[in-house]
Amino acid sequence: MELVPGAIAEVRERGVVTDDGVERPVDVLIYGTGFRATEPFIGVRVVGKGGVEIHDAWRKRMTAYLGVTVSGFPNFFILLGPNTGLGHNSVVLMIEAQVRYTIKCLKLMHRRRRRIMEVRPDTQQSFVDEIYRRMSGTVWQSGGCHSWYQDHQTDEITTLWPGSVVAYFCRTRSVSASDYELKV
Repeated sequence: MELVPGAIAEVRERGVVTDDGVERPVDVLIYGTGFRATEPFIGVRVVGKGGVEIHDAWRKRMTAYLGVTVSGFPNFFILLGPNTGLGHNSVVLMIEAQVRYTIKCLKLMHRRRRRIMEVRPDTQQSFVDEIYRRMSGTVWQSGGCHSWYQDHQTDEITTLWPGSVVAYFCRTRSVSASDYELKV
């Protein structure tokens, strides 16, 4: 086995040619691009109230209510936002729950004839406090291991949901208007 970290110029039937012109025979080609789970929206500019960018709002800690809505960012709904990743099941189930929840938010806005919906800061903070309290006793947070689940600056787990998919389905089954500011 050989790790070739350089660029591939060409993929051929039985091998690859790297940018230095060397052809290497391959049985298996692993396309490992890497990712930054704790740094979403790289290359995307998301601006909330007062011109605040999501990167600035999340400078200290990436947070969202139910991983779907962010205080200060009205009408902004995320799929696979903070603390909705899984280490034990398919995230497709989480996405399905988030899509249903978002549709329920939009229907609530429509029923109440509102154009703006934003999670209340205290609602989001209570949720975040609960998540971090629940996460603190897990192997992910207190086990001493480092992984891509952790924010590289704070070592906090900002990516994983600390419960079951069923528990998340229950949490996102309905929308409470009192969790949000609804405006015309």
